[in-house]
Amino acid sequence: MYCELPFYHFYIDGNWTKPCCDNTEIYKSTLDFNNKNLVNFRRKMLTGVKPESCSECFLKEESGVKSYREYNKQINPNPVYDHDNGVMKTKPFTFDIRLDNVCNMKCVMCGPHQSSKWLDDLDIYEEYVDPKVSYKQVKIDRLQNLDLFIDMMRDNAKLLSLLGGEPFQMKSVSTILQSLSDWNRKNTKILITTNANVKNNNPLFNILKEYDDVNFMVSIDGFNKVNDYIRYPSTWNEFLLGLDLLKKHAKIIKFNLTVSALNFPDLDNVQQLADDMNIELILNYLHEPDFLSVNSLKPELITNNEFTKTYKFNSRNNMKMKRYLSALDERRNLDSQKILKWCWI
Repeated sequence: MYCELPFYHFYIDGNWTKPCCDNTEIYKSTLDFNNKNLVNFRRKMLTGVKPESCSECFLKEESGVKSYREYNKQINPNPVYDHDNGVMKTKPFTFDIRLDNVCNMKCVMCGPHQSSKWLDDLDIYEEYVDPKVSYKQVKIDRLQNLDLFIDMMRDNAKLLSLLGGEPFQMKSVSTILQSLSDWNRKNTKILITTNANVKNNNPLFNILKEYDDVNFMVSIDGFNKVNDYIRYPSTWNEFLLGLDLLKKHAKIIKFNLTVSALNFPDLDNVQQLADDMNIELILNYLHEPDFLSVNSLKPELITNNEFTKTYKFNSRNNMKMKRYLSALDERRNLDSQKILKWCWI
């Protein structure tokens, strides 16, 4: 399965880089598009090797779900680039940038690397997910090379995807967009992934007005109370109000949902909402933490679809999921047994 993304796309998390967001290989962060890891990965593609780190796309395509590879092939059907055996002669022109973790939510399946809000519950995260995480690690400044990022994108980026954290809470997002050129304002497609918990007076809206092609990927993980629980401390009414506000500033809006044990039985409700709003719903698998994957649900809850073809019940993770939800319930004054009943069967 040949993929052209590594030849023109640059994924940069402040702490690391990798071929794309769905790839499982992680390299030490560097702004060199021809660092040895990326060059070696491209050479695998050129020789017809199917990298194990591309399993997310393999699984989706085998299940009939549009993969990240296919999605990018659709929006960039004939990308123009040049290389010498994987060493790029041309610069990347699509970017996936995640420069800090400032966020106003602490989603159940998330953690401190993606959300500063998770520092409130860091002890729970350490106990159930990663005992090696430290306050110093999650507070690390990931903006040291911001000027270099901007230079790479100025007068060049065709797509700039901004994630976090929550971009509407991140000063780095405003800094990047204000620093790009008039060419970027006319020619760069801006894609912001947001939790939709936004207010009309957010200064980022004024900056986005300068760009011709603004799009939002709205994270949703359930309908009504299910979404409120998973995307704590979101409230459904605020989510809908924020969604209406985003519509006024966007060319296109899509929903993004991560399928897990927390929301698998609720997928039809979210799909109905998306259909009613005429918004495309994009589904992704949750792999980590593994005790929140669909494999933690009891067999009687599983229906045959593209997300259960590799289902295998894990009783140990089922029990760990319940302990984890109980810890969050106590800390956040919630009731998962009432809202996420399927997790407790």
